[in-house]
Amino acid sequence: MHGQACEDDCIRASAELDVFLRHNEIQLALIRHLQSKYGEVVRDERSTGGGSRIDVVLRLGSDYWFYEIKTALSARGCVREGLAQLLEYCFWPRLQEAKRLIIVGEPDLDEDTEAFLARLRNRFALPIYYERFDKASGQLAG
Repeated sequence: MHGQACEDDCIRASAELDVFLRHNEIQLALIRHLQSKYGEVVRDERSTGGGSRIDVVLRLGSDYWFYEIKTALSARGCVREGLAQLLEYCFWPRLQEAKRLIIVGEPDLDEDTEAFLARLRNRFALPIYYERFDKASGQLAG
């Protein structure tokens, strides 16, 4: 029994390390992509001032775009994991508001998740979007 628990812990630790490494790989490639497109207006792991950190921040004049990277296996999972974080980063009292909130993940955006995000934008005026990160090209694929 003890051996199985150790094996389970090792598997869990390996999976967590894989997620951490994939997240960092996407983050670095996303920053390079945005810098090539917009210049030196991109920051990573920017403190919100409220004790949390935004994965990537793009500043365009006086507007900010917040990017939250997720490694779930579906666009729906990425949105589920990232939505609350982005809402907190943007709307918590005395924190910087963003003009655009973007969840970044590797899976393709499916129709239902796209409809869900459109509903949030239309019904609540939330500037929330999903962009797929293409690992092969190192770019956002929309």
